[in-house]
Amino acid sequence: MKLQHRNLQNISYQLYAGTETTYDDYGNESGQNPVYSEPVSMKCSVSAATGFSEVQLFGTLDDYDKVLVTDIITCPIDENSIVIIDNNNYNVRKVAKTLSFVFYAIKRAKMQ
Repeated sequence: MKLQHRNLQNISYQLYAGTETTYDDYGNESGQNPVYSEPVSMKCSVSAATGFSEVQLFGTLDDYDKVLVTDIITCPIDENSIVIIDNNNYNVRKVAKTLSFVFYAIKRAKMQ
């Protein structure tokens, strides 16, 4: 069973690459910021909103906005990745893999 081509949407994702140390004006360490890879494009199915079946799919997790579905089993997206859909950033909350598909529960990132 494959995803229908008409249901696929262009998205981008960035994988977590580590942290970089930030310094203040005096050269002292002032913290660390996350570093992500360059955006990578792919096509996957994006749900319009959450639903009851997705809540069961991810167990008791209900703190997410959309579900991504791909049939690329080797997709490297994980819970530390950022997903970009229509110029909006989403954090991956949970990954559920089956033999044929990978499901991602995502939540819109809050602007800082």
